[in-house]
Amino acid sequence: MQIFKKIIVLSLLLILLLNGTAFSEKNIQSDYQAVVYSGQPSGVFAAVSAARNGLSTILILKRDNPGGLMTYGGLNYLDLNFDKKGNIINEGMFQEWYERIGEKQSFTYQKATNVFNNMLDEENVKVIKESKIVEVEVKDNLIKRIKIKNKEGEIFNISGNYFIDADQDAELSYLAGAEFFNFGSDINLNNRYMASTLVLNIDNIDLDKLKEDIQQNTFGPSFLKNGHAYGFKEIGNLYQSQNKNIKLRGLNIIFNKNNKDKYHGSINALLIFNYDPLSDSQKGKAYQIARKESRNVLKFLRENLKGFENASLNRPAEELYIRESRHLIAEEMLKTEDLLENKIRDNTVVLASYPLDYQASDPDYQGFVLFNPGVYGIPYGSFLPTNIDNLMVVSRSTGMSSLAAASGRVLPIRMNSGAVAGKAASLAYNKNISLKELNKDNNLIKEIQEYMELNLKKYRKYNPIIKKDSYYPYIKELVNLGLIIGGYNNDFKLDSKITEYEFSQLLIKGMKRRNSKLLYKWVPGGLESISTLNKLDKINAYRLLLAASSHRVSEINKDNYLDILTVENLVPSDFNNDINTNQGLTRKEAYYLVGYFLKQTKLPEKLLKYRGIENE
Repeated sequence: MQIFKKIIVLSLLLILLLNGTAFSEKNIQSDYQAVVYSGQPSGVFAAVSAARNGLSTILILKRDNPGGLMTYGGLNYLDLNFDKKGNIINEGMFQEWYERIGEKQSFTYQKATNVFNNMLDEENVKVIKESKIVEVEVKDNLIKRIKIKNKEGEIFNISGNYFIDADQDAELSYLAGAEFFNFGSDINLNNRYMASTLVLNIDNIDLDKLKEDIQQNTFGPSFLKNGHAYGFKEIGNLYQSQNKNIKLRGLNIIFNKNNKDKYHGSINALLIFNYDPLSDSQKGKAYQIARKESRNVLKFLRENLKGFENASLNRPAEELYIRESRHLIAEEMLKTEDLLENKIRDNTVVLASYPLDYQASDPDYQGFVLFNPGVYGIPYGSFLPTNIDNLMVVSRSTGMSSLAAASGRVLPIRMNSGAVAGKAASLAYNKNISLKELNKDNNLIKEIQEYMELNLKKYRKYNPIIKKDSYYPYIKELVNLGLIIGGYNNDFKLDSKITEYEFSQLLIKGMKRRNSKLLYKWVPGGLESISTLNKLDKINAYRLLLAASSHRVSEINKDNYLDILTVENLVPSDFNNDINTNQGLTRKEAYYLVGYFLKQTKLPEKLLKYRGIENE
């Protein structure tokens, strides 16, 4: 019997050896002019664009189909960008996709998958599915080759002239050694990032009944338009989660018909906090706790919201909707102030206008809309890493400040960024130049702009959101730091009054976000102890500025406040004359004082680099 067993084992080993699978992996060498990583919408656009412009192109999918966040992440609603007249400004290849999807802001996952696959039916595009990066080879600031492995264990060694990273977390670029900062580190909020979401799929919703609660605003202002229901703010306030790291916000529901009378709803509302979006294990845990919570959400909706009485859970999205992780340190950073000024640079290659909608980062606090730009431009240089010369990053992890990314991350912007990268790769290849050299060639940039159907002159008439005057550079810095908020209506309330306490909090937060050397451990407590809820006047503003710079204000006569601050250059020279009486200060005047005070201490080198500032 033992002899027979040995014969069987030896026979099996011989078969495996002959097939070449037992002790070695199939190794496939290939060379392409454009290598695109990730089947996110921007990756599909990049691959199609490169192929249409004549490059042999390979698209590497992590999943078995393209679509990424739109399909596997469940984000089946488009955050379109409009100008002030209500016209969609996302043109170029996005317009083609939008027409194929039916010119609707919402769509089914299957419809999106089909459109992406149809677009990829290009002669010059090769697609590899369900693969992950194993290794990236970089030499002389160029990616030479990447090694990927598919689910069958096959190894592909892929070399290329140009690489385009469309992965949400810019995995390819990170492994290649491109420089990034994480989360809100550019404003010294190293661990602040927007919440993730698990999109829930709920069946058997009676939309006619739900309309009653919508029309009556039962749960706060609520709306239904083109199969999209949103609002329901009080729902989020009423819901009690089972997990401290989960919160239900106001509902955002996309409807599609289930059957003759009932509807399927994709609900984007379940926020997950405090799970690192750059950790696979933590993302897995976040997904599981959110899926467990979804049963409680369904029970709550059945009991509280009309139309959900007989609703049932379907499978949720296959992966989390993650809003923020890495931010590329690029040749040109898209700064928060660029959006504040509606800046359209000469090398603008994508137009955008979405509000800076920073979602909640903590269960105890709501998110905020920093302000609402008119139309601004995404510069080509924001795709380019500083230290890799044949690579472009087109995902939400591209070169933007963490606050600018609250606008620039939305999918239509990123999709057209992918189209730009494909065109840029073809121009660079045909001219035999680097991607950075292309950025210096006005004629080639114009070719990209024509390809993207951009009309920059049309939108350069938009004025800055805050009027430029002598106060502006300092007020602007507070916006850059996310300290003052204009909301959807861009109302920074500059003419209203401010309290001593609000002023002191701006000083504390501003020093923290600039990592100021003046922020000694006793400063926050000292400022808070001498601040009142009274309206701020000039003398007390000076008193608080002295306290912020560690002076013992109790030992200083108020008549000497200004002299000390002037000697130390901690107040603008013109301020005291501008404000002749000790009247209550407006927010604009207070912001001027705070901004000036903060900027007297130079930003640390790290923050200068993260923010893309050469000097202040």
